[in-house]
Amino acid sequence: MESVLTSPTSIAHIVLVYALVISVGLALGRIKVFGVSLGVTFVLFVGLAAGHFGMAIEPHVLTFLRDFGLILFIFFIGLQVGPSFFSSFKSGGIILNGLAAGAVVLSILVTILLWALTAGLIDLPTMLGVHFGAVTNTPGLGATQEALAVMGWQGADIAVAYACAYPLGVVGIIVSAIIIRIIFRVNLAEEDKAWEADEADKNEAPSSFYVEVVNDFLHGQTIQSIRQFINRPFVCARIQSPGGPIRSPGPDTEVFKGDILRIVSESEHKAGIVAFFGKEALGVDLQIQHSPIHSETVLVTDPKVNGLKISDLHLSHYDGLNITRLFRAGMELFPYRSIHLQLGDRLRVVGPERAIMRFTAHVGNQSHKLDHPNIISIFVGIALGILAG
Repeated sequence: MESVLTSPTSIAHIVLVYALVISVGLALGRIKVFGVSLGVTFVLFVGLAAGHFGMAIEPHVLTFLRDFGLILFIFFIGLQVGPSFFSSFKSGGIILNGLAAGAVVLSILVTILLWALTAGLIDLPTMLGVHFGAVTNTPGLGATQEALAVMGWQGADIAVAYACAYPLGVVGIIVSAIIIRIIFRVNLAEEDKAWEADEADKNEAPSSFYVEVVNDFLHGQTIQSIRQFINRPFVCARIQSPGGPIRSPGPDTEVFKGDILRIVSESEHKAGIVAFFGKEALGVDLQIQHSPIHSETVLVTDPKVNGLKISDLHLSHYDGLNITRLFRAGMELFPYRSIHLQLGDRLRVVGPERAIMRFTAHVGNQSHKLDHPNIISIFVGIALGILAG
């Protein structure tokens, strides 16, 4: 029993060491000092302490766990940021990537300068370990270790230098932020309010309003043709003719003078849309209880829908159903026809009950599916990533 739990080649010993290091590290990472906690970073510190006190693991097993953990880390980072990569790259991505590349180049120059100043005391591979620890770049450490192994490096393990510099890389940033906050007397509560207000301006939620058709030119025109005339994106969620029932219009629905329309669009387009229709209808509410039109929020869970544009859903096949809003990652977005859907998106749909039921069956709306990841896709993705790498 004792040899099983203490031998570095024992599976039980390896699992025991990792279980203790991870559990103790996560527990200590929750402790806050002056309102700051290190979180999962504390696992690294506990690992250093475990190694210092002789809790060893067989080197080949340690190499496998390190590389496999690095692969999972990079893959899931890609899953998280991948869907928004191209859209982010278009909006300032070149500048941000240029700044990141500049930071990498400057950090390497500083590392080479420090190595030159300490010539004879610290070899270059060890200084690279210090470099990647200081910038908390675990993938960079893994790539350097792989390169050194190919080159036949027989010196000290640069992971030790990485582990020694990593705590200062984390704590140094935190301490610097605290010092800057004190020097410039930054009020975090006020800064949070200012940031939230700024984000609200950038990601302003779509607004809904009512218009009355007064423009003679629009008499007998379809919703689709009006949208082309105005050249502004909007969704007509409900329409009512004088004395008639409330309806959910489709692209080919005709409007006539005196009709009242419920419009959903971005706030910046409201004035132009109102001016084109004629006037804003105030004091009107077409969402009354006896309306035959229903409104529901539908969850995108069917993998077949993932990546499709809203235009690919062919809403005209659903008898007057409209998508009026899209909710993603806590943001409320206008449902442009060109926007790509992602699993987990929530769609606000308006239309006849039977049409909503058909649409719901098409996009999924089964929240439990999001709790069960597609394991096959994950490992196929990892395999393709390894081959590409």
